[in-house]
Amino acid sequence: MSTSKAKSKRRTPPTSTAKRGASSAPSAPDGPAATASAERDEQVSFDRARETFAEPEALDVEAFELLLSDAAAAEVGGTTKGVDVLREVRRALLSGVDTVRTHGVALRYPPARMRYTMDLLHALERQVHKQSSGAQKARGRSSRVTRAESDALAARKTLIDALEPVASADPEEATAFAVARGNLSAGTDLLASLQSLTEVAARWRTHKRPALARLAKHQGITEALLAESVRSAEALARARDDLAAGTEISGRDAPATNVLEGRVIFETGRLYDAIERNRTSTEIALPKLGPTLLRALAWDRSRADKNAKDAAKEKGKAGPAAEPKKEPKESDAKKDAAATPKG
Repeated sequence: MSTSKAKSKRRTPPTSTAKRGASSAPSAPDGPAATASAERDEQVSFDRARETFAEPEALDVEAFELLLSDAAAAEVGGTTKGVDVLREVRRALLSGVDTVRTHGVALRYPPARMRYTMDLLHALERQVHKQSSGAQKARGRSSRVTRAESDALAARKTLIDALEPVASADPEEATAFAVARGNLSAGTDLLASLQSLTEVAARWRTHKRPALARLAKHQGITEALLAESVRSAEALARARDDLAAGTEISGRDAPATNVLEGRVIFETGRLYDAIERNRTSTEIALPKLGPTLLRALAWDRSRADKNAKDAAKEKGKAGPAAEPKKEPKESDAKKDAAATPKG
């Protein structure tokens, strides 16, 4: 009997060690967190690699800059976004570091030029950060203007509600009220209207006619109300001034950013060409070009081809250059003199 009872008992299977371990081990980051982590690691690798190359001399920098004008660089950079260029160029340059360090001179892309390009990318990174920070501040200023306008609209409505029922009691004040109120839908400036209504309300409160001053009191036109209206008007004026003095909000890169973008794109393309044309073995890997770089480089090459064709057309319109007139040689002059009959 005890045997049958023992057989009837069911054993609970032990928990898998692998499962226990999986539940306690920290999970690897994925999604945006993983991307951010990979970009930080790539940035550190780039900074370390950049420091392994000696800084180019000033004459080297001047020579490299001769290959592309600022205007042409701005054109190329205008086709991309700085943030996208940063990621892809960093990756492309990192993939070419060892090749340039070992074969740069033979490939006609020397280490000095690699450091120049990496310095350009470093400058672009600072410029993009500055631009992003300025845009964030500008959005903050814009938000403050929106809040200030909302407060000003409320203050203006309070003044209108207080003044409108009694404005007809005095013809002159009725006209002043109508002018101060204006029509926001027809273009009346909110700040100007609020300031004018505050002036009208202040005049009613201390009006020379005691009966009008008493009406103002009954309508709730108090010192506190006027102070709140003044505060709202000043806050709106400050917010507008701050926004006007700040960075313009736009979806485009700044001109200085475009120039740097164009230069790093150009240099990355020349690095790729130098390795592709001069390598003697496929074991030397080509730099990795992302979609943004490929589009920008294709656009740049089509632009260069068009400029070359336009220049050829202009040259054709001008016609062949006139050959310089040849001066007679001394021997030819003597022959002509001998052939001339003497009279």
